[in-house]
Amino acid sequence: MNEGRELEDEPSDTEDKSSEHVRDNEGFQYSSLEAGEIRLLVLHSARNSTDAVRCSLRHISLAAPGEYEALSYTWDGKEFMLRENAGAALQRLRLSGQDRRIWIDAICINQNDNEEKALQLPLMTQIYEKAQRVCIWLGEMTEGALLAIDRLKHTNQTFRSNMHLWRTGRKHGKLMLPTRSMFDSLQDSANRVNEFQNGEIRELMSRPWWGRGWIVQEVIVGRRPIFLVGDEVFDWADLAQWKKRSRQVTAGFETASPFGLDTPPEHEIFDQFYQTLSALREKWEAKKTKMPVLDILYQYRHLGFANKRDRIYAFLGITSLSNELDFKPNYSHSIKQVYRGFALAMINHSGSLDVLNYKREWKNVPSLVKPVCAFSILDQAKFHDTHATVVDSPGSKPRKAWARLPDGWERMEKDKKAYYYNWAEGKEYPSSPLHGQQPPLAHHVGEQKICPPGWNKEWDNQGRHRVFYGPPELIETRVLQKFKLPTWVPNWSKPTRMDPLPILDDMEDSCFYAGDKHKIQTRGTQNEDLLTLSGVSFDRIAQLTEPWHPENDFPPMSRKYIAILSDWEALALADVENCPYGGKQGRVDALWRTHLADAPGPRASPPNERWLVECWYDRLRGKGIWKIGRLEAEYTHADAKMHSYLMDMLSSEYERKAGAGELTSEELSAKGIKNWFKNPDHKRYGDVARRIFKALGHRALYVTEKGFMGLAPWNAEVGDLVAVLDGGKTPFLLREMPTSGKFKLVGETYVYGIMGGEALHMDLQLRRFTLA
Repeated sequence: MNEGRELEDEPSDTEDKSSEHVRDNEGFQYSSLEAGEIRLLVLHSARNSTDAVRCSLRHISLAAPGEYEALSYTWDGKEFMLRENAGAALQRLRLSGQDRRIWIDAICINQNDNEEKALQLPLMTQIYEKAQRVCIWLGEMTEGALLAIDRLKHTNQTFRSNMHLWRTGRKHGKLMLPTRSMFDSLQDSANRVNEFQNGEIRELMSRPWWGRGWIVQEVIVGRRPIFLVGDEVFDWADLAQWKKRSRQVTAGFETASPFGLDTPPEHEIFDQFYQTLSALREKWEAKKTKMPVLDILYQYRHLGFANKRDRIYAFLGITSLSNELDFKPNYSHSIKQVYRGFALAMINHSGSLDVLNYKREWKNVPSLVKPVCAFSILDQAKFHDTHATVVDSPGSKPRKAWARLPDGWERMEKDKKAYYYNWAEGKEYPSSPLHGQQPPLAHHVGEQKICPPGWNKEWDNQGRHRVFYGPPELIETRVLQKFKLPTWVPNWSKPTRMDPLPILDDMEDSCFYAGDKHKIQTRGTQNEDLLTLSGVSFDRIAQLTEPWHPENDFPPMSRKYIAILSDWEALALADVENCPYGGKQGRVDALWRTHLADAPGPRASPPNERWLVECWYDRLRGKGIWKIGRLEAEYTHADAKMHSYLMDMLSSEYERKAGAGELTSEELSAKGIKNWFKNPDHKRYGDVARRIFKALGHRALYVTEKGFMGLAPWNAEVGDLVAVLDGGKTPFLLREMPTSGKFKLVGETYVYGIMGGEALHMDLQLRRFTLA
């Protein structure tokens, strides 16, 4: 996919492509489908695996389709050509004694006929539901993939896996430490064995198929997804069982913190994408929960679609909206028409402005680029000295372990021996550049997955990857600026590096109702880019902090070392004349609840939640009841901080209660102290840390002219209008456009004190806002 042109609009297709017979480049002859019909590809049997692939197309009624399977694989979405990847998949699927009926979107839907695509698209949910199974072609077999599948299907055969590890390590230049050094680095060596095995599973799960947008529907709806890698087969249940057994254990330790906080996905076997897909599969099978279409659209913006319209079309089929919404697939419409039409349809269908809560600033903002990760230990060895001398801390005893090479160096192999190449000089060296130098500090094995600057990763057409040193990807500096949308229309095409998470949790049962809860209808205008809404002008931003842009997508343990958040507190607690919160203590209460984006009324957090927020402020520190000893090797750097902070937090609360006489004599005993540190409140702290991160990340804190405090998206400015609009569960920030009297939508906002409809009972004049 050319991501640099991802958002460039396309002209409407006006050619007549609905003739009775359309012949594509591969010779398939398409006849028009009747209502309720689909095509199936009949894959004819073959005696030998080397025989040419023979197939034909047949029309069948979807009401009584008989037995068939669906094939899911990576293709470019352009006019279908039976290329290497599809050909390899069909070659593996054919049987020797009978024909096999398969549905493949790239073949069974005429990709040159926009009218047919629009009619077939709503049927795809039924197509996948009625298929006996969904066959997912991940590509050809590799040495690492063989080990991954072995682990998935033969988890108890540790000896065989370890022997494979030993042979592979010897083949690629002795990746494992020699026996005499393993005793000094026992934990590290054990971690690396697990890293080798589990990393190959993760590598398998990073193949290009996992980046396709259509797989969300295929996996959620498909009755029994199975994976094909070369001649090997495993199914979704194998991944689910492995996840259950492993409990997200990688590198020999549990990555889940004592707080239940997530750790970065490069430390896990199963990333968030797999987990959310599994959760949605369970919801679909239970038929108990409506699929949250806006949340799905927002959450899966990183997935690839060859046709940008499909970013919306692909997900409607797995929601009830496919039949209820006054919005149907139309490939003759431009991307702008599709996105704008969907936003209007959602407003009119729901009677709310929920869709506006997903508007994010994206013009001139770099797209989100995740770090390049090498999950296979064979690739990781390319930028590491696998027999380096390291120290665990300054002054500690040196030991043998892996250490990262300086930037621009690569470890290479020849005749089972390693040598080192300096790309800047273009020279080979027999020994590592770390040899004879001061031993570097050891890093946890889980951190070695992230590739250094200058390293890249790519896949061929059959799913096989390579990690190599070369020029950095230019995509990191590309910005999404060619696509024109009204400011009130969300752009579902790509996430950016600075997108705040949505304030709303549950569209069906939101705890917020700042605007009128009566359903609304949009007012039509001659200019389709304009949206006119009713509401009130509540206030304006008077003071605004710098935004907080977190380093990654995972909650920090506390605000320690995040100086900008201390500045937020200083602004929020400054004296305000005629304070709407009743003075200093009221502002303190408003601040910690704002940090949580707290709910109004009976769903608000209990007052005793404040001490957890105070702990996140890094103000509650223990005084020695629990003394942290030497951190064990199995903790990652993040886990160690979490563990230490947990003990400090519980110690502080214990001392507070002891000093206040709130503890019994039994609780004050040695046994009582021990039991205290099993206190389940640390899970509550994890919930608080997640809520704070969600509320504050990529946002700024502001104070209004009337003294209210709130949270704004990072692109807010002093002078922006805080408006409460009919149908809006949250207030919105608007920016008046010079001379026209119209407004730009800046984004959703949280204002403590008006999230429960309080502004509607103030003496404010109702007016209309025209958004452009």
